[in-house]
Amino acid sequence: MLEPHTDPFSLLGLPLSYDIDEAALERVWLRKSAKLHPDRAGEDEHASDILGALNAARATLLNPELRAGALLAALHGPSASEDKTLPEGFLEQTLAERMEIEELAASGDQAAIEAKVAEVREREQALVVRVADLFGGVKEGDADRLAAIRHELNAWRYLTRMLERLRGESDFE
Repeated sequence: MLEPHTDPFSLLGLPLSYDIDEAALERVWLRKSAKLHPDRAGEDEHASDILGALNAARATLLNPELRAGALLAALHGPSASEDKTLPEGFLEQTLAERMEIEELAASGDQAAIEAKVAEVREREQALVVRVADLFGGVKEGDADRLAAIRHELNAWRYLTRMLERLRGESDFE
């Protein structure tokens, strides 16, 4: 039986890779979760825990940001709590963008807000691509590359959270 505390890749029997085949992920998840359904698992008291772990693993691997974090952990890269660094100049640029969006919101210029938010989303997407590129061919123990991935992932998370907060504070989509 599967252990519920295994990383999502191992739990679902998928290779350690940022790029995943979502259809293959769904097939594996369905096959494994079907075996743990209460009608099939019977009296197995651990089935529901393992099913919960399978569901969490699936959700993690379907979310690109969470998948990147899980892959970095599986490769023994630095965690967000171990390395909070950001790429050089990132914070200054991001804070300036946030201030500009807040000023535009105060002015009520919705078209300008949307244009600036679109620019920030493009930066966010560039970070997603950069993280995916950095994962290409990376091996466990490649400390410099794993640290570079952490820096880019920290920046990605920062931009994503900033956009979420701004979305909660204003009417932009």
